[in-house]
Amino acid sequence: QAHLDASADRLRKPERFDFEHRFFRRDTGDAAERSLAALRAGGAADEGQPFVHGRQIKARSVAQLAALFGLGFAEALAKQPLNAWVGPLASAHGRHLVRVQARHAGALPGLDEVRKRVAADWEQAQGRVARARQVERLRARYEIVLE
Repeated sequence: QAHLDASADRLRKPERFDFEHRFFRRDTGDAAERSLAALRAGGAADEGQPFVHGRQIKARSVAQLAALFGLGFAEALAKQPLNAWVGPLASAHGRHLVRVQARHAGALPGLDEVRKRVAADWEQAQGRVARARQVERLRARYEIVLE
């Protein structure tokens, strides 16, 4: 547990997002803007084009979103308010109208969840300490002279 606590920055699960979106290819003119206005007004909106990953995206981190949509999209999405249609946000694929439905805060996993990884990490750290001590013992036995 102490090693897990000391490794918290590396092992912390990142913040994750749930959102729905409407996808529009770049060549669709102002359809996204019209659809956004309709969504905000509660009326019928242009549903956009089909998207390979679907309309609902669940529990994805900024890094995962960057891999799917591009870094600019991921960073922009992370700044959006909850339950409000916004956009269009540009992605590697086109433009998206987005409604962030939930934010899941990043958290340190429980020891039971990451026990094997923490144990392996601890063993590697102990090996590094032991090697460093051995090197120091060997150095103490010799005088090093540089000419």
